[in-house]
Amino acid sequence: MTEFEETFRRAVTAVLAETAAIRHEWTAAPLSLRIHPSSESGFDVKLVCESYGIYPYAGGWHGAPWDDGVWSAEALTAQLQEFLRSVLSPAGELEVRYANRSPYRWILRYSFQRNRVADEAGLLLFNWFGKRTRQTFRNEWLPRIR
Repeated sequence: MTEFEETFRRAVTAVLAETAAIRHEWTAAPLSLRIHPSSESGFDVKLVCESYGIYPYAGGWHGAPWDDGVWSAEALTAQLQEFLRSVLSPAGELEVRYANRSPYRWILRYSFQRNRVADEAGLLLFNWFGKRTRQTFRNEWLPRIR
């Protein structure tokens, strides 16, 4: 296990230890963590740690990787913990937009470097003329953070 992967495991384990109720599973190759939704109104969270970066996922959303060449071990630990605490509490939310009941855009709102951000991921091709609806999902594994 690389130092980067070890930093990832330590940072994530510290957040998981805050409550024993969080349902999660680890995968060895590549090292990844999947956290199940807290309820039907929640969303799953997955972090995949490659030797060169960490890729975040939430429901159908995916974000840019956190590159090991950019983050020091201390900064990466702080950011991973802030991200996880945010998306595992009601402060983080995943908005899914639908066209004719098919998802086409995912917007994750969470805390990043002490700022609230909204990151989007979506499909280029979808039913443009379909009936538009949206649904918001929140986890309640941890108490609300500020």
